Amino acid sequence: MSDDNEQNLLNYKLQLQQVKAALELDKDNAELLALKTELDEIIGLTLQLLGRDPSEAVEVGEAFGWKVGDHCSALWARDRLYYPAVITEVRRDGTCFVSFAHLPSDSHAEQCQVSLLKPLADGAKSGADAHGSESGAASLTAQGSNAQAAKKRRREERTKALEAKMRKVAKRAEREKEMEAVVEREKKSWQSFSKKIQKQGRIGKSIFATPGPDNPKGRVGVGTCGIAGKGMTPFAAPQYRPPGASGGGAGGSGAGYHHHQYPPSTTN
Repeated sequence: MSDDNEQNLLNYKLQLQQVKAALELDKDNAELLALKTELDEIIGLTLQLLGRDPSEAVEVGEAFGWKVGDHCSALWARDRLYYPAVITEVRRDGTCFVSFAHLPSDSHAEQCQVSLLKPLADGAKSGADAHGSESGAASLTAQGSNAQAAKKRRREERTKALEAKMRKVAKRAEREKEMEAVVEREKKSWQSFSKKIQKQGRIGKSIFATPGPDNPKGRVGVGTCGIAGKGMTPFAAPQYRPPGASGGGAGGSGAGYHHHQYPPSTTN
């Protein structure tokens, strides 16, 4: 049961570390603040169950103040024993990477919990004696130097990547600014042209528009001879005038219809 409480305590501490890291980015987040308070209370209760002082520091790894380059005794995952190691990286989530002295210098660093690190003076569950303390110390020193060089390389790579990203962002912003300037110039040019046309009295209306009271000849079409929109030509039916009627005959000048005069018929 005690081992379970120890593991739970470690998990609570890791969660608290993550919550604090998130609060650094959003200090006024109500949910994160409430979660931090809850984790503080749970950690305090767990420490009481373990018979430890509740005022014990809850920061992961804070008891020894571990940092990159420190020599320590770390738990190896393969056999669950402690071996001399050097810290190559410490993360905000409560984990770290260490290089073990009994492994080849070109081997990859292994990840472990910061809270499980021990000072070399402890020697508890240490497997270093089986591999020779002197050779282990020499290898540890070499790995410490390699770890520092590797960390420097990673830092330089991150810096170069960040600079490249910043240049890319700046170039994109410059292109967007140029495009905005072109659009603004075209906009002003069109506005200037529109104002000039209005000053000259040219109103851009379509000649095919439906005629209105101010423009009876507004609609133009094929075969209308420019008189579209007007009514049909009035037509008057001709009136019949008998021969000899007033205004008729060849000498008549009436406005009516002119009839043809036939000679009188003769009967034999």
